[in-house]
Amino acid sequence: EKSRILNTDAVREFLATLSYPLYHLDFETFQSAIPLWRGAKSYEQTPFEYSLHIDKGDGSEPEHKEFLPTEFCDPRRALALSLVRDIPKGVCSLAYNAQFEKGVLKRLAELFPDLSEHLIDIHDNMKDLMEPFAKRDFYDWRQNGSYSIKKIQPILAPSIDDGYKAMASRGEISNGGEAMNAFPEFAKMNSEQIAKKRKELLAYCGLDTLAMVKVLEGLKELVK
Repeated sequence: EKSRILNTDAVREFLATLSYPLYHLDFETFQSAIPLWRGAKSYEQTPFEYSLHIDKGDGSEPEHKEFLPTEFCDPRRALALSLVRDIPKGVCSLAYNAQFEKGVLKRLAELFPDLSEHLIDIHDNMKDLMEPFAKRDFYDWRQNGSYSIKKIQPILAPSIDDGYKAMASRGEISNGGEAMNAFPEFAKMNSEQIAKKRKELLAYCGLDTLAMVKVLEGLKELVK
């Protein structure tokens, strides 16, 4: 049966916890069996890229910021510095499955004591867009039991529906696994190949945070 659950009060309660400007954040990370840099651990999630959509909440287009090195290198310090420039202290940020982003922020705070206060501030002010879906305050039969953003986006944010599908059909990066493998491959590429792969990575990660912006708008529409 094609059914839908919507717990309007619970969704409204969740929306009330968010404040604007709202910073939609997504990291891409990779893992290495052998620690490549000082202070790195085996198989830990090393962030090399982020996308940030800043929604001012006034109906204007969200502002987009991003970080991704132009070569294979230790990206951690440069990424952390860029992040504390882009996200001020005390603002509300949002991730989808925020435990992951929070883990990355905590680890960066351990590695860089001079940035740790600011990084922990971002960590402490982060909310999780996955919450209403994980709690099934919204559930649509088309999700097939999953609440990954890739399943939610076509239902609540069909305006960007061709995004991931179009990337996949062009043979470009269209999922997290491919993104994870792409950055270490920079080491073996020439500058032209890097530029092409980098463009794909930026488009993919950018779509992840745009999907969050649009899913949140869709959620608001439902409980107006």
